[in-house]
This record gives sequence, structure tokens and C-alpha cells, in this order.
Amino acid sequence: MSLSTLQVNANGTGWNTCTGTQYCQYFPKTESNLLGVYLQDEMRTGALTTIAGLRYDSYELKPQASAKYDAQAIANGQPAVSSRDSALSPRLALLYEVTPAFIPYIQYARGFRSPSAQEVNSFFNNTVYRQVSNPDLKPETSNTVELGLRGKLALGAGALRYSAAAYKGNYSNFIDLVTVGGNLTMANPTIFQYRNAAKAEIHGLEGRLDYQMDNGFSLKSGFAWTKGSTTSNGLERGLESVAPLSVVTGLRYERSQQGFLQSDLVYNAAKKKEDIPTATNFVSPAFFVMDISGGYHLNRNMTLYAGIRNLFDRKYWSWTDIRGLSLADSAVNKDAYTEPGRSFNLSLKIEY
Repeated sequence: MSLSTLQVNANGTGWNTCTGTQYCQYFPKTESNLLGVYLQDEMRTGALTTIAGLRYDSYELKPQASAKYDAQAIANGQPAVSSRDSALSPRLALLYEVTPAFIPYIQYARGFRSPSAQEVNSFFNNTVYRQVSNPDLKPETSNTVELGLRGKLALGAGALRYSAAAYKGNYSNFIDLVTVGGNLTMANPTIFQYRNAAKAEIHGLEGRLDYQMDNGFSLKSGFAWTKGSTTSNGLERGLESVAPLSVVTGLRYERSQQGFLQSDLVYNAAKKKEDIPTATNFVSPAFFVMDISGGYHLNRNMTLYAGIRNLFDRKYWSWTDIRGLSLADSAVNKDAYTEPGRSFNLSLKIEY
């Protein structure tokens, strides 16, 4: 069970009086109550393994009196509201071990996601852009089926572990940030709002390889490809919030327990334009990034870590950060959304 109080403030010139359409808080101070209880049982009969689970979730968002938020929200017809709901979510998986190297499986899972305080109660306003609350926002639910393979086998001078899966999820009341009007001008500001899509579908493929060699080297690789769409009022559109193809490959050397060296190469594809409902939005390009890291155990209690992120100082954007930025804005603002260039880190971990 989780109980927390959430609050975000904005400070700066012109943001202090909080009257009229001015803003000092993106959402009101909110008490958030979350409860999750999960039961699972695993049964094996010969080569067949059955995993059954059941989860119970409940949430409650209770906005507190907030002079800063109330002044702006009430003046704009956006008073804060409470939100609560609960759900039971079952899960069932069947695995059949033909051999240790070949284990096919099928899994069904029902999902539940509660809206956040910002998604239900939010207000932001400037001359060309507004984000408004949605007091009618409902939690989203999903039904997902996954088919996959996994296994481990001896290969050359080492051992290989792998997994691969294909999945499809159907969502009800999918929560997404959408444009509901405007053209990004002072006369007609663009308005954004978190809304429930009548239905959504997300499907994809993912895989992992882990090859451990006897000489201290290990190779790890993985990929994830996802595609989605939403349907509201009979209109189907691409799901902009789904990240494009991502591939990660890492080579690690750890001959003894004294320390390790590791390099990682990350590739992210560009988002396809047909998956972006607003054709005038900026589409960040594909990128490769390389990281190098290492660790050294000074003694049983102390480990020194060091690394270089973005070794070749590439300029790139993460899709989850840049999505929704219009072409009109991007010429001036897109550099503010770039990921860090080449950076160095050094840390010491002490355990007792």
C-alpha cells in the first residue's frame, strides 16, 4: 500500500500572483492512496508448468485546498475533482519444456492503470499553449496475449540463453495526451488534454540474447518493436506515445571478481510519420549511441564505478521527450529537448 502527497510548483517572473490565466502549479496538491495485492501460484506437472495469478488494485486521488492552483483553475472553469476506482486483474501462463533449449509458452494477463494526479487535474497556460484537466478521466484496462520461446543451451565455449515473444494488447479507456483544438497562435492557442480513447491496440515483438563465454567475455543483446493505434468516435489513428524500434547490444569482460569493463551500443529508429496524428509535428531522427563503463572492487565493501555516456558526443532526441513538438516550435526549442552530450560519471558504492 502506498500513501503519498504530490505537488509541483513553477517559479519565475510573472508566475507569482497566480490570478486570472496565470499559473503557479501544474496540478493541485494531491493526496494519493494506492493499494496493490498480488497472489501467484506455480504448478509443475511433468514438462508443463502452469502459473496462475490474481491482482487487486485500488486508487484514490484527493486534491487538497490549494490557493495557487484554485485561483487559476476556477477562473478558467477547471476546478479540481477527486477520482477513485478498483479492479481485479487475473493472469495465466502455460510453459511446456520440450527440452531446456526449447520452452514455448503462452500467457494471458489483464492490466489496470490508474490515472495520475496531473492527468486528472492539470492546468497550464501561456500565450499559445494550454493544457486543461479532465474530471471525467477513467482508469485504463487491458487484455494482453503473449506467445513466446525461451531456453538455454551449450554453444561453443560458453552458454547461451535466449527469449523471444510476440504480443498483442487490447485496451479500453486508453489514457493519452491529445490535441483538442487550436493552431498554436495567440488568437487560437493549442489545447492539450488527457483523454480516454474508446479503444486502443498495441502489438509488438521483443527478444533477448545472453551469451556467457568461458574466457570472461559475455555478449548481451535485445530489441523491442512496438506499434499501436487508438480509435475514438470511429476514427483510427497511430499511437504517438509508443516508442519506435530500440536495439541494445553490450559486450562485457569480467575475468575475475575484481572488476569489469563493458561497452553498450544503443540504436533507436525514427518514428514513422503515419503513426503521428499531427503531420506538422517534429519527427526526431534515428540515432546510434555508445557508452563505456567499468567497475573495480576495492574491497568486500567498496566498489568504484566509472563511465562515459554518449562516447562520440552525438546529438539526439529521445522520442518520449520530443513527441508532440510542432515544426513551428522546433526551430527554436527542439535543442532544449536533446539528450546530454558526452558526459563522465564516477561513483563509489559502500555496502555493509
